[in-house]
Amino acid sequence: MGDGNLEVGWYRFNSSGGWKIPETVVPQGRCSGETSGWLHGPHPNVGEGEVTRTVCFTVGEYACQWSQEIKVKNCSGYFVYRLWPIPWDHAVYCMVTDSALGDPCVIHIVLGQPWRSTDCSNTECTGGQWMDDGNLAVGWYRFNSSGGWKIPETVVPQYHCSGENPGWLNGSHPNVGEGEVTRTVCFTESESTCYWSLDIKVKNCSGYFVYLLKPTPLGDTVSGGRKIPETVVPQGHCSGWIPGWLNGPHPNVGEGEVTRTICFTESESTCYWSLDIKVKNCSGYFVYWLKPTPLGDTVYCTVTDSTLGDPCVTHTILDQPWRSTNCSNTECTGGQWMDDGNLEVGWYRFNSSGGWKIPETFVPEGHCSGEIPGWLNGPHPNVGEGEVTRTVCFTWAGDTCHWIRGIRVKNCSDYFVYRLWPTSSYYHDTEYWNYAVYCTDLGSSPSEQAKGSSTGGATQEPSSVPSGDTSSGRKT
Repeated sequence: MGDGNLEVGWYRFNSSGGWKIPETVVPQGRCSGETSGWLHGPHPNVGEGEVTRTVCFTVGEYACQWSQEIKVKNCSGYFVYRLWPIPWDHAVYCMVTDSALGDPCVIHIVLGQPWRSTDCSNTECTGGQWMDDGNLAVGWYRFNSSGGWKIPETVVPQYHCSGENPGWLNGSHPNVGEGEVTRTVCFTESESTCYWSLDIKVKNCSGYFVYLLKPTPLGDTVSGGRKIPETVVPQGHCSGWIPGWLNGPHPNVGEGEVTRTICFTESESTCYWSLDIKVKNCSGYFVYWLKPTPLGDTVYCTVTDSTLGDPCVTHTILDQPWRSTNCSNTECTGGQWMDDGNLEVGWYRFNSSGGWKIPETFVPEGHCSGEIPGWLNGPHPNVGEGEVTRTVCFTWAGDTCHWIRGIRVKNCSDYFVYRLWPTSSYYHDTEYWNYAVYCTDLGSSPSEQAKGSSTGGATQEPSSVPSGDTSSGRKT
């Protein structure tokens, strides 16, 4: 079956097969279609009204090989969906009776990736590329490859399993009679064998294990930290013999600049020396008026914090006017084609005279100082939507969406940030991404756009061209 001929409109599911789209990954070949569609995110509550959500479509190991934006509304007892036709053969919207899709021993995704092996140190198994599960979709998975079939129960050193922070099971696997159990996965960072942790579900299927996994918690966090700790730090930590910590709370935004005391730990004394500094809360980060430390080998310590993961705070600014849609061929770069093939995975903000956001309309070949320009196939999110998945289309060979790349976007009120991937990490037969770039253009700020929409501005319908998650592919 396929939903390729479905007419655009509002629909309600109501049959013995189910009444809503599932919120967890559905393996390929389910729901009477080759490509199974599931909701990548929660259903709204009644008070939220109509919301935009993403339906992901599973192909092989890729839980979100393609995606489609839809509308959803909670009608207090059932859900209705504004659906669009799916432009791939035998792709369908799935449905379930409730949040549980069924027995995970039967319904799960198989991850056949040898690079996950504990024997793979650094990037030797991946051709020089660090791997990451930060965008893994929530769902049940089974490991089955030459690299292994279960998560190890002993500590894995940093930089193994093709990742910088490898995860291992801090506990034993269950036996068959225990059913689904909760276990903790620890992630190794330097000397700490459980620097971060994450609770998952595990089930013994008599011959193999399945795991209810979530995205890994590391993402773009910086292990060094973003603020001075408010609790005692033992001597010899923070790469100094006498570490300094904040003897009191950080201020809130309204307090402005405040005076706080830094205590320095020496042996048994947690505040053997002290020093007064100034601190200010800048709504997302702190700044400190610091003085030289009072002794040799004394240092100010730092710790991580959950707010560091906010890409509105932690991102890299790309100040490159050559990305402008007004730059054709190599006129803005002195005769050189530009390329984002070596761009590191991370959160970025565009801010230059050439533009501050990725354009939402197609860009002709040879613009933005690249042979293959990339543009956003869909609208930017509003502030309330948080992080969303969008698709960048790349124009080539007369096709406005010859290749696609899934990215993440967040509206930070006065600017957008984008989680981008390198453009050169995809091959198709003999074709290769040469001189493919992310474009930018100018326009009203997100806050000005919001004002416009509140006064009757037009809204943009979701595009029917497929959008991805972290995977990339050629449009079919």
